Amino acid sequence: VTFGWHTDAPPPASAPATPGNDYLPRAAFATIPAGQTSVLLDVLTKGDGAAESNETIAVKVDPGSTSVPVLQDGEITIVDAGTQTPAPPPTPTTTTTTTSAPPPTAPATTVPPTTVPPTSPPTTAPPATTSPPTTTPPVTTPPSTAPPLPPPPTTAAAVAGPSSSNLADFVNMPGDEVVKVPNGYYHGGEIDTAHPATTGPYKGWLVLVAQSQGNVIVDLSTAPLTLGPNTSRVMFVGFTFVNGSVFVAGNDITFWYTQHTFPADVWAHQAPDPQNPSSGLYRAPRTVYVRDGAQRVRFYGSDLHDTATAFSVTNTTDVLLDGVTTWNLSDLGMDPQDVVHPDAIAAVSGNNTGFTVADSWIRGRVMIQDEANDGSGGPQVGLVFKHLWVSGSPSSGFTFTAAKPAGSGGVFGVRDDVRSWGHKNGYDRIDIVDGVQYHDANAQPSRIDVTDSAISTTAPSYGMVSPADQWRAAHPLDSWPEMIDGQL
Repeated sequence: VTFGWHTDAPPPASAPATPGNDYLPRAAFATIPAGQTSVLLDVLTKGDGAAESNETIAVKVDPGSTSVPVLQDGEITIVDAGTQTPAPPPTPTTTTTTTSAPPPTAPATTVPPTTVPPTSPPTTAPPATTSPPTTTPPVTTPPSTAPPLPPPPTTAAAVAGPSSSNLADFVNMPGDEVVKVPNGYYHGGEIDTAHPATTGPYKGWLVLVAQSQGNVIVDLSTAPLTLGPNTSRVMFVGFTFVNGSVFVAGNDITFWYTQHTFPADVWAHQAPDPQNPSSGLYRAPRTVYVRDGAQRVRFYGSDLHDTATAFSVTNTTDVLLDGVTTWNLSDLGMDPQDVVHPDAIAAVSGNNTGFTVADSWIRGRVMIQDEANDGSGGPQVGLVFKHLWVSGSPSSGFTFTAAKPAGSGGVFGVRDDVRSWGHKNGYDRIDIVDGVQYHDANAQPSRIDVTDSAISTTAPSYGMVSPADQWRAAHPLDSWPEMIDGQL
């Protein structure tokens, strides 16, 4: 039995733990195996030195996520250890949640939780608290029938990293090694460290692997993670980035099974004036920017949700999104200056070459434009959208816009094997040339020429496996050496 669950406030009679201060709010999926009636769920708690009473976290099963009745919710009690020196980085707390699972002889459900399209993108409601909420996305890997993967490229076990909560101290380590990053909370910073190619076991790459998936949490509320133009050959495996943006301007940067959230209400709380949130640390609640000449930046198996814009891509070469999911994109009505729009992918300032989105489920809008608001920009060339689901856009699924004069701009590429449905205006695709909308694709081919093949505008039938889950079944978390070996 597979079901969704989330942390929440406990009953009024309990002493509630404060999300963000005492624990990291979480929403995820879990599976009770055949023959069992319970499963352990992990929630990260945060230790401090304050003396306080025991506090409680409620863990609730989402009724709409499973066909079996829910018998009871779970609870976690955080036991106060008294005033003391703060503990080392947090470790997961577990709770057992019980549902009325079928008898042991009944077969377990094998459909992954993200394979059946919901009527609307999944949402995670922020808890009722004055503390800015954060969420952690579901981490699920469907069962794989793929042949065994080749072993990792060699050699020594992962080395220990520095004793630091500054992620830059890890990224500044030498390349050609794997570093195990302990579970806990870290902060961002500006990094501009090159890792030259080598003939070593990892070809010069510095591979930073979370101790457990999702539990190395990089809190970007006080500073973004900025990977400058000299940064190269760094891979993040299983990290969670919350409360801010990641900026990538380097080369050969890979995010493998990472999670990214930056809710608009968190963004508004960060600003000195919540009525003018764009005046704060971040101009907009966007989780990832790839820009400023970045090359060969990859996102594999990553989840981006609970934000306004998932990806902003400008002035890049050979950027790839593969096995990615996006959902729950909204400004939550907290953007009075209208600086951000709920786009899954916003490549709206031109100058991208070879931008590819494949094997993914994009819940939201794909916006491609050749000109920025200030008149700068350039052509979008070699775009590839292949083996995708795109659903639930606030307008059309894809909007291609050419505003620069012919010869200095344009949008050019291909869409192949794309299922696009459930959009607010009913259109899969709209082309816009010099402000004029066209519902026929490539009506002005000198300005927009994105060739379509195998495009479906119907919702997937029950039980169909999403392209993202297909990719993840074939490429599980520990298969990251495939990327270094050039097998992807």
